[in-house]
Amino acid sequence: MPKAVLIVDDDPNILDTAKDILEDAGFTVYAEGLGAAALEVLKTKPIAVALFDFNLPDTTGVSLAAEAKKLRPKAKVVLMTGEENVDLTADPGAVDLVLTKPVSPAKMIEVIRAGVDS
Repeated sequence: MPKAVLIVDDDPNILDTAKDILEDAGFTVYAEGLGAAALEVLKTKPIAVALFDFNLPDTTGVSLAAEAKKLRPKAKVVLMTGEENVDLTADPGAVDLVLTKPVSPAKMIEVIRAGVDS
């Protein structure tokens, strides 16, 4: 069974592109535009890696990461951001890796593969 990945981004172009890239690489992908919807997926699906945008309309990627770790403690959480400096001190340990946008398809696949294999 392919490893499940959750992508959360409010930009539909990024969400669709990332979903296509990761599905083509053999992953099962759940794609959501809001943190609330992502939490529902985390409650019901065996997510191995979660890829969250830093700024979401209903939450922040850091807050979502903290909730994700509560629901799926073994899941790897990757934060994607276009921001220069990201403050992770509010929830230390919730985010396993930060990627700066734009993220190349090769880098995305590399990071997700490393996350599901760990």
